[in-house]
Amino acid sequence: MPVSTDNVSEHKMHSEMFSINKSLLNDLKQDLEEKRNIVCVGTTSIRTLESLFWGGNNIEEFNKASLVNQWSPYGSGELLSPIESINNLINSMKDDVLQGKTELIIVPGYEFKFTNGLFTNYHVPKSTLLLLVSAFVGEMWTDIYRSALDNNYRFLSYGDSSLLLR
Repeated sequence: MPVSTDNVSEHKMHSEMFSINKSLLNDLKQDLEEKRNIVCVGTTSIRTLESLFWGGNNIEEFNKASLVNQWSPYGSGELLSPIESINNLINSMKDDVLQGKTELIIVPGYEFKFTNGLFTNYHVPKSTLLLLVSAFVGEMWTDIYRSALDNNYRFLSYGDSSLLLR
């Protein structure tokens, strides 16, 4: 849904379901331990990975509702490390699959916990997806989008894509 409010804090973020195998969580943990680059393909993937941090950081709350609230990251107090957060998720799993929902909204100022790269399409103004891109690359997003417009790149789901690195 487009952001239809003047203040993003008044926007109600949609939720997305996710399902992740325990083996993938163990791979993610190993990648973090070995300081490998983690590149997401798509905004849903990055929201899911970043939601894992907040679910593991607030494991009791996550286990009750299987939901990461849209404002979980903002104003949080003391935080676990990303590896500790993933460990909490792995250790709390009863099955080989972790399922949940995320309403996480990623806006400028968000500190990414896992992801160094994002492969994504070009997004339209007033979208939460453009806010996420802006949070990921900072003020450089305007130069990136200006170049896309100047070179007639196609926007939206069946348009051109970009690899954004941090």
